[in-house]
Amino acid sequence: MIDAVTPAWFHPAQLAFKPRYEWAFGERIDHPETTARAESILAAVDRDPSAFRRVDPEEIPLVALRAQHNYNLLTLYTTAAAKLKTDETFYPMVFPRLRDGKGDPTNLHQSGAFCFDSGTPLTHNTWEAAGWSAACAQAAAAAVARKQASLAYALSRPPGHHATREAFGGYCYFNNSGLAARYLRKRGRVAVVDIDFHHGNG
Repeated sequence: MIDAVTPAWFHPAQLAFKPRYEWAFGERIDHPETTARAESILAAVDRDPSAFRRVDPEEIPLVALRAQHNYNLLTLYTTAAAKLKTDETFYPMVFPRLRDGKGDPTNLHQSGAFCFDSGTPLTHNTWEAAGWSAACAQAAAAAVARKQASLAYALSRPPGHHATREAFGGYCYFNNSGLAARYLRKRGRVAVVDIDFHHGNG
């Protein structure tokens, strides 16, 4: 039976991801992808229990991430990024001709081989936060596919629609829209509408 209340998936570990700054036009600025964005949406969700109910997702299976992304990209998050200190933010050096996943994913200083912009940093909990973000997207897709909801909301933070198979960027580490579409394609045609303003690779 379809639930009349829209489920909204979110996991608290997503709030632990807090990049502090980025570089724009040669200036160091506060990072725009902050926890305040998620917190304001969660407050709106909690304000109206007749319209939304918050749901914790189950952990996304590793097989789903491997189907969507290159093994080296996953290794980068679980090894090199995981070694960063709790308060450390690392920005890869990005050289387009040296990209496409040809670096050593266990060496943080070669992480630019897996990144396509200079605004998406790595932190010690990139894997955990991005993993739960991806889990939200897949859980929302599954709820609609199983007819448990006609509408589902995934509060995916960090976001996930710019990441490619081999590279992260655009504040995205996994391609959550791709993961959700891959899940839904088993049941028919899928349309992805990306409302955004940069990169053109959503």
